[in-house]
Amino acid sequence: MKGMFITFEGIDGSGKSTIIGRMKHMMSDAIFTSEPTSFLSDIIKDEKDAIVITLLFAADRKKHLLKIEEWLEKGKMVISDRYVDSTFAYQIAHANDTFENVYEWIECIHRPFIITPDITFLFILPVDIAMKRIGNREKSLYERKEFLEKVQENYLKIAKREPERFFIVDATKEIDEIVEICYNKITEKMKE
Repeated sequence: MKGMFITFEGIDGSGKSTIIGRMKHMMSDAIFTSEPTSFLSDIIKDEKDAIVITLLFAADRKKHLLKIEEWLEKGKMVISDRYVDSTFAYQIAHANDTFENVYEWIECIHRPFIITPDITFLFILPVDIAMKRIGNREKSLYERKEFLEKVQENYLKIAKREPERFFIVDATKEIDEIVEICYNKITEKMKE
């Protein structure tokens, strides 16, 4: 029996990692993973070039996907904090001025090996709220208001292309309510 692949997406500060942390206690049989993997996180800290970063994400994802496919073949439920949609949303915003047709280029890089999640939860909230949540922590290259506004727009465009896969979550709701919404949606999908 093949497993189920679930991804959580959203801008920095949207709360998806917090919700996933809560769900770990409710879904102890699931495998929880995230992108970028620790291998890539260390490398990209000092990298600024959008094309280099996109290619590094693709390489990291291919390596990560080997594990995901193995888990799915064993019938496991795999829940990932970020996946390919993050690359589209963030790198289109980052590389858009580099050359035309960035979306098509990123899609072409991933097409040979990517698998489509069964559900993608997309956390949406006003960027001002996300920036407050991020607070005074050391900011990454991407954690600027104007940039995150573009990223969130990109996420919504991607979700519009695949409405059957994406489930939009109002990330301004209370944590317990969001956990319940996500858990119920997963349970519902399992029954299909």
